[in-house]
Amino acid sequence: MTRGFLLLSAVAGTWLVLGPPDPLEWFSTEGVEANCEAPLEWRVAEVDPRFGLQEDDVREAVERAAALWEEALGRPLFSERAGDGFPIRVVFDERQEFADELRRHDEALGEAARRLDGRAENLADRQENLARELEEHRARQERFREELSTHNERVRRWNEERGERSMEEELQRAEARLEERRSRLNVQADELERRQERLREEVDRFNRDARSFNRNVQALVEGTGELEIQSGVYRRQVRERGGQVVSVEREIEIYHFADPTHLVLVLAHELGHALSLPHAQAPEAVMSARSAERPPDQELSLHPEDVELLRRACDGS
Repeated sequence: MTRGFLLLSAVAGTWLVLGPPDPLEWFSTEGVEANCEAPLEWRVAEVDPRFGLQEDDVREAVERAAALWEEALGRPLFSERAGDGFPIRVVFDERQEFADELRRHDEALGEAARRLDGRAENLADRQENLARELEEHRARQERFREELSTHNERVRRWNEERGERSMEEELQRAEARLEERRSRLNVQADELERRQERLREEVDRFNRDARSFNRNVQALVEGTGELEIQSGVYRRQVRERGGQVVSVEREIEIYHFADPTHLVLVLAHELGHALSLPHAQAPEAVMSARSAERPPDQELSLHPEDVELLRRACDGS
């Protein structure tokens, strides 16, 4: 079965500032962009244990994600710095829970679909075998009718000619053999009819189960629709005083991923935002807003549009 749900890698977000700001300070998410001159320093600040990952696993995923951009530009763009780098957090919340629940439903439906496929194949084989046996039985019946007709003709001639006693005994033995064959053919016909009826019942049951399965799939599709699950977010906070930038704070939060490769993809997308890259138009691009929909077995690499956005942001070319 091929039904999937949509996964969105999040756009760069903003921090909300609650309460009145200091009159000498103000906060912005605009105006300060990474210029790629010096590597952006990062650290793994939090990994929720419910993901089943260790900090080293996430650290390795960040390094793989960073390498995609660094290899394309040919210079370091990110550097791990424990304690002082911008935080990367892997946060388990309702997004991952909901995605896990959808995946369980999807896996259950997939298993049901495989069972239905197996039943359909089995029923098709049995129908084919039964059709062949029915054809063979009809051929045996036809041969029996021909032999019976020949026998009846011999009996008729013997009666007309008042044949010998030995011939009468031979005809009686032949008739007994034919009667035995008739009985076997009737038993076989009854058994084939019972098998036909059982097979019809199984086919009807299969069709009911298939309709129920299709209703379940339709209900899940209608229930989720064009579902979008936020996979991650990059946030930047710029503090200025008197028109001068005082500090720039960044963070990345990851909320959802399906497997280690998907985690690298989501991280690469958010690291791209940290480099000031906007969203790409090509759906195959890492910086596509829908990049997390890429098939899990697809090779993880930058799209030409990713490279163009990177060079434009870092080199101005």
